[in-house]
Amino acid sequence: MRALIAALVLLPSSAWSQEPTPCLVEAYAGERGLEAREAPSADAPVLARLPDPVQVGDGEVAVAFTVTGHVPGWFRVEHAGFSDEVADPPEGRVVPLDRPGWVPEAAVRVTIGAIALRAEPSADAPVAARLQGMARVPGGGFVLFGPEGVGLRRVAACRGTFAEVETDMGRGWTEAACSRQRTACE
Repeated sequence: MRALIAALVLLPSSAWSQEPTPCLVEAYAGERGLEAREAPSADAPVLARLPDPVQVGDGEVAVAFTVTGHVPGWFRVEHAGFSDEVADPPEGRVVPLDRPGWVPEAAVRVTIGAIALRAEPSADAPVAARLQGMARVPGGGFVLFGPEGVGLRRVAACRGTFAEVETDMGRGWTEAACSRQRTACE
């Protein structure tokens, strides 16, 4: 599986010179052993290995970072560290990342905090998908769920303060994406 992901995100060295789309989105690591690289390529030198998630209560919390750019298959990340959801990270709160690094698109996750996903990265764009519904629960009842109950398949891109996400209920752009993992976006 790891080899398949590496093959999917491998870009020719010409991608190194591609101008990234600027953005500013809070996200978190979606895989263990995530390496931030000097350029958007699996062949680029490694700047830092981001720490693995830490146990918090009955779950794990991964290292968070700010996404500041995107090229197909890669996100540029800065300011990595553990959020206040982690009381005492074993390696400290801030991750040494002296300059921006690049991580594969498949390794980036966000928590979605809005019901409506837009067709374009604009608050005025038409709604492309709604992240809410009803689910049957044991005993025959139903429960209403919102974005926190919808599976995130991937973060596809970013532009400005918007993230393009693909979910179990559709694809679209949201400005309400964050790096919180145990609580809703604020």
